[in-house]
Amino acid sequence: MEYRVLGPLEVVRDGTPVHIGPLKQRALLVLLLLHANRVVPIDRLIDELWAGRPPAQATITLQSYVSSLRRALEPGRPAGATSTLLVWRSPGYLLRVAPDELDGIRFERLVREGRAALGSDPARAEALLTQALGLWRGDALTDVATEHFAVGEIARLTELRLSAAEDRIEAGLALGRHGELAAVLEPLVAANPLRERLRGQLMLTLYRCGRQADALRAYREGRSAMIEDLGIEPSPALQRLEEQILLQSPSLDAVPRPEAGHNERAPAPGAAVAPVGREAPGALVGRDAEMAMLEQALAAASMQQGRLVLLAGEPGIGKTRLAEEFAMLAGSRGAKVGWGGCYELEGAPAFWPWVQIVRGLTKDLDDERLGSALGSGAGHVVQVVPELGERVVAPAPPTLVTARPRAFAPTRRSPTS
Repeated sequence: MEYRVLGPLEVVRDGTPVHIGPLKQRALLVLLLLHANRVVPIDRLIDELWAGRPPAQATITLQSYVSSLRRALEPGRPAGATSTLLVWRSPGYLLRVAPDELDGIRFERLVREGRAALGSDPARAEALLTQALGLWRGDALTDVATEHFAVGEIARLTELRLSAAEDRIEAGLALGRHGELAAVLEPLVAANPLRERLRGQLMLTLYRCGRQADALRAYREGRSAMIEDLGIEPSPALQRLEEQILLQSPSLDAVPRPEAGHNERAPAPGAAVAPVGREAPGALVGRDAEMAMLEQALAAASMQQGRLVLLAGEPGIGKTRLAEEFAMLAGSRGAKVGWGGCYELEGAPAFWPWVQIVRGLTKDLDDERLGSALGSGAGHVVQVVPELGERVVAPAPPTLVTARPRAFAPTRRSPTS
């Protein structure tokens, strides 16, 4: 026998659906399944089935439902023989259900096993949780959803289902499958905008896909929803995640890492690649004069005569597009290209564009070359890009107020591209 409550109520015997009967009879079976292998007193059955307002002949009607259920569940039982499934146990009835006969019990067992494996074996956890979620055929108990006694159980199963989905996403992230998860997470977050774990998973997924701006937008949308609906700020954990994304913290990188060529956040110095989170641009049209001026500046920089070039213009005129094209050109000619951008809203760290540039230019340097590149200014730079302090021996850091202006002072004198 197979009982299914993760969707409309279904009973299947030897692969054949069993007809259970009218709504009240189906509700009785659900009530017994929710208390499988336990005695449910007659008084409680009557109270639950008729929501505290039973008819005059409620006991007789209940016994009629029980008899009909017995015939449906045990069609081969001889007349007058005692039922072995739906049995009388004073002061009520008990439905015998084997451990794997009820899909709700199987679901909860698989979820427990999947969660237990999540930390040590994410592949096994993902397989178990996928199996568990595959038992669902729609919303739980939809045909008795209006029955008072089912409301709490439906809410519990629905929460467990969503939590299991979050666990499966967690396993997928641990396996480096962020490329597959954005399409899964976006509708889930849209349906559950105040659920912080899902939103955090979406932010991390987008970030690992090279979509840092979208990850930060997902945080802003969640924050706005929480403030508007609940009058509260996001949890400290979600706020920390936003900060880590702003800082491009290495702790957010996927393990195992994506295949070579799929991570656009860390271009090697001098490599002809597009800036962070952008596709390589195609042909640039209508900017020959501006590009010629930039090429002249690049040639001068190669002869130790670098200077600052400012691109100015109205929003949408193509400044970023021109900068991208020039960055590609400079990288193809062997220049070390760094790319930094200002965060449009409040909350970015001080010197944020320079922090991004330093990270991009130093990520592929070994510790010895990094120490040589930073030289005597290491203590100043580490104040603003603190993770570099784990790779170089820096002198005692100066006072932060003076460190930041000095940290990037050499950039005003060094040749630039």
